[in-house]
Amino acid sequence: MKEGIITAVKKNEVTIEILCRSACSECAQKNSCGLSDAIKKKIIIPTADASAYQTGEKVIIGISSASIALSLFFAYILPLFLLLLGIVIGTGVLNFSETLSAVVSLSIVIIYYVGLKFLNKWFQKYIKMTVRRKAVD
Repeated sequence: MKEGIITAVKKNEVTIEILCRSACSECAQKNSCGLSDAIKKKIIIPTADASAYQTGEKVIIGISSASIALSLFFAYILPLFLLLLGIVIGTGVLNFSETLSAVVSLSIVIIYYVGLKFLNKWFQKYIKMTVRRKAVD
């Protein structure tokens, strides 16, 4: 779960701004190593009760375990499999040099990620995020 602030409310969706920090941004020594970075990201979450939220309201964003597993599979596991498969087939079956096999494998992964970008609408159907009000401290 991640905390965010609503920046826009539309008919059936809310736009939430979250602050993504690196793991070391919470470290006591963060100013000495220069790795204290934080990036603001905007997430659009479709919700039927969008009109119940207001701009500036603090909310909690949630995602189901199944959606996390699906995301991990398509973002990390499948591309790694494609990369390794390209190297094995390139060097073992097609007798490419290691360099050429690596270039072909990386090209396959790049094409894969470009294809994922075009499937964005499909992923929005299956990867569901929820939004709820943050409890008052």
